[in-house]
Amino acid sequence: MKSIVLSVILISISLWVKPSTTIDVVSYGKGKPVVIIAGFGGADFWHDTAGELAQSYEVHVIAVKGVSGQKTPNRFDVERINGDIHDFFKSNGFDKPILIGHSFGGFLAMQLAAKYNNLVGKLIIVDSYPFALAIFNPAFTKEIGEQQAQVFRSQVGAMPQAHYEAFWTQNSRDMLASQEEQVNFCNSILRSDKDFIIDAQCAMLTTDLRPVLASISCPTQVLCSAFNYLKLGLDEQTIRARVDAQFHNLPNCTTFIHQSAKHFLMLDDYAWLIDKINQFI
Repeated sequence: MKSIVLSVILISISLWVKPSTTIDVVSYGKGKPVVIIAGFGGADFWHDTAGELAQSYEVHVIAVKGVSGQKTPNRFDVERINGDIHDFFKSNGFDKPILIGHSFGGFLAMQLAAKYNNLVGKLIIVDSYPFALAIFNPAFTKEIGEQQAQVFRSQVGAMPQAHYEAFWTQNSRDMLASQEEQVNFCNSILRSDKDFIIDAQCAMLTTDLRPVLASISCPTQVLCSAFNYLKLGLDEQTIRARVDAQFHNLPNCTTFIHQSAKHFLMLDDYAWLIDKINQFI
């Protein structure tokens, strides 16, 4: 990852996280709190963005144990993960912080903002969707998601290690432009907990958050990548319509779609992402 020369010295803040939690937190800077929930791969992929934001804000990057480059004794439990993130907010006295979530982290962020209506001041969702299967086909339902999850669990769960490594190597090419970052991502995934990764992926396949979006009252910015949808043959107009349909129930929402950057927008077009975030917050 490229390094950023900061005009200020970042101050790492040691904030209390209760023992046996499902999350790890890295914190920098001073000011109004910004909380980033990283997706698969962990906090390292947010290093440059967090460093930039930490010049003006107190930034906390949350990584979920089991999907962020380490094994975990925890069984996958999305309610427990969200509960630990909520406890982290409350134990540190955050008053409506800015919340950013990427991919699996966006899935968690939408649930948190919907369940705890006054928890978040502003919400930024980075290439994450309340029910992504419906972008591929609007006719897809939660029941189809459950079928897809069963296939994913049986096929990926049964993969020998060499095939599992090849699976993520191939997937990384559609997620990141940089070959170096593709390797970094694969290495992080392979150090993670395979069962936890599978459970988290299946949770996203089987959970349709579209009905609960109406419970989110804070201003929301959605930053999306069109790359994989264009690759499948969808045109820009269709992608825009399907993304807008995903967030139709979310009031006070503004959506931006990047046509060429891949899933890790903060790495593939850092300048675009940080500009959109700064304008919003």
